[in-house]
Amino acid sequence: MIVIDDTDSFRRHHSHCVVTIGKFDGVHTGHQLILQQLRAKAAEFGVPSLVMLIEPHPEEFFAATPRDCPARLCELSEKLQLLEEQGIDFVYKLRFDEELACMRAEGYIESILVQGLGLQCLIIGNDFRFGHKRRGDFAMLQRYGEQYSFELVETASCVHNGVRISSTYVREQLA
Repeated sequence: MIVIDDTDSFRRHHSHCVVTIGKFDGVHTGHQLILQQLRAKAAEFGVPSLVMLIEPHPEEFFAATPRDCPARLCELSEKLQLLEEQGIDFVYKLRFDEELACMRAEGYIESILVQGLGLQCLIIGNDFRFGHKRRGDFAMLQRYGEQYSFELVETASCVHNGVRISSTYVREQLA
């Protein structure tokens, strides 16, 4: 697995990829199902799989104190190891900072996903929000997918005993 900090590093060697975006805190069974989808779509398109990892977590960036955000399930180094064990080709550490927090959703799609990564397919939850004031959503991604010819796939949900497995659920169980 190759870890990159900017899209230029990726585009020098690859013109397209299949992407999923998230914090992937803990790389639990819910995440593992999404990563299975990612690998399968990447194989279908014959391009690399890429996890866009948001660091630091937006909750951490906006928190007044560390106690104001959820505890991490694992640190970045452990998360990278777990993603590598899942057979991911690339991890793009997208730095969440003031510039990214102020970026319009349209700019996020055009400059990072389309021009930056050459996205052929995006696998994302239907509740994913992005861009300045979280104005970007699944419906916007669908419109841009049609415009820029990338496929949009909703993430699968892992349900165990009637409960959706998520980082929030894992934190609650640990507490």
